Amino acid sequence: MKKIMLLLLLILTVSFDSRSDDAFDVGEWFKFRIHYGFVNAGYATLEVKDAVINNRKVFHVVGKGYTTGVSRFFFKVVDIYESYIDKETGNPYQFVRNINEGGYTKNQEGFFNQPLHRVTVKDYKNKTEKTFVVPKNTQDILSAFYYLRNYPTIDKIRPGEFVEIDMFFDDETTKFKLKFMGREDIKTKFGVVSSMIFRPLVQSGRVFKEQESLTVWVSDDENRLPIRIKADLAVGSLKADLDAFKGLKAPFKNKEIMNINENTLSILKEIEQKYDSINLKTDTQLEGLLWSKPTTYWDYIQTDALLNLQVQKTTLPDEMVFILYHQVNELIFKMILWEMNQISSMVTIQVDFFTDRLSRISRYFDMLSTSFTIMENGMDVDQYMKFRNTLTPASGFQSAQYRLIEFCATDLVNLIDNRFIASYNDTISNEEAFEVLYWQAAGKDYQTGKKTYTLEAFEKNTKRYF
Repeated sequence: MKKIMLLLLLILTVSFDSRSDDAFDVGEWFKFRIHYGFVNAGYATLEVKDAVINNRKVFHVVGKGYTTGVSRFFFKVVDIYESYIDKETGNPYQFVRNINEGGYTKNQEGFFNQPLHRVTVKDYKNKTEKTFVVPKNTQDILSAFYYLRNYPTIDKIRPGEFVEIDMFFDDETTKFKLKFMGREDIKTKFGVVSSMIFRPLVQSGRVFKEQESLTVWVSDDENRLPIRIKADLAVGSLKADLDAFKGLKAPFKNKEIMNINENTLSILKEIEQKYDSINLKTDTQLEGLLWSKPTTYWDYIQTDALLNLQVQKTTLPDEMVFILYHQVNELIFKMILWEMNQISSMVTIQVDFFTDRLSRISRYFDMLSTSFTIMENGMDVDQYMKFRNTLTPASGFQSAQYRLIEFCATDLVNLIDNRFIASYNDTISNEEAFEVLYWQAAGKDYQTGKKTYTLEAFEKNTKRYF
């Protein structure tokens, strides 16, 4: 009895996650949590993959059911169901049933010949092979529910009406019926969801107390996603709730989402347009937000990294001030370059934009000029003279960012050393001009052409950027 009950529950767990041009696509996955009373009994999952059968692309559906926790000690279940479904007709080519339910095992594989209305079942446990005659468009246990999910006019079905298909299971074909009960809004972990209610008609006396003792709630949207399953048994009842999902073809809808204001809808539409433009699924990106950590100031600013970038070469306290001052300068240099890059990247520069960015740059330079008093009055001169010797041959002249600011701020001719400006003309290459820039004099003997280590190291590290 328990074996049959768990089997039917697995069937219904994966039942409405079926193949549909409108309802699902490759990559869809969801999980159900199954509980017996207050006991967490197990989980069931369904995943849709791509596969090829007889040189035709098909959907490969994999359904799994398993008990967990204490339930495993009383009744261990490890079930695997698979179905290979034609993407155009919705009919199955092949199914797999490999189950272990409290010691009751089956290992079968079925092969459909739809044109001849035959199915061949290979029983690997009993080493048998049988062929059965089946009606047209007969489904297996998984493909049946894929078909039901995209059943024609399912959205127009009226309470009391039935959906009926032929399903092959356990070496026989049975009429599988679903009775539509109506619609209902139910509370879930994902919010209040509008649902369609169905009751499968099953054989009375084997597991369920009466024919309509099993109820299935399916999302009343394009996904036709099973939301909840409840089964009244001879002793107690089973309940299964949607626990997780991803890869839905259509957006998952709940009442909260449907009632959001126009501003939020506008934002969601812009987000969807953004990800559509780069061929990414919006649902996947939004779902990622569920698992992302809240942003903190220290993570965003990277304060731990920033405050550990100061490495002193001496034990003199004011060396720390010296290091921090120059690091702050480099950060301000980066702010200046950031604004300059915005200006230079504009194809058609607007006056307001240009003056605004120029004002920003001016304020950054004000910060630099007023902060120089730190160098004058913020350090002990004796300490400075001592730790300065340990920094040789490093020099503030080696600030690549400041050199870039100069290149961005003026024409190259204005940076030529006065001793060579007379010989400068448009025929001189940038490489030649670089050798006579004004700051080259800080590390070059123009009579011999020999450069100091400070200049050579600077050029080796940064010239490729210039």
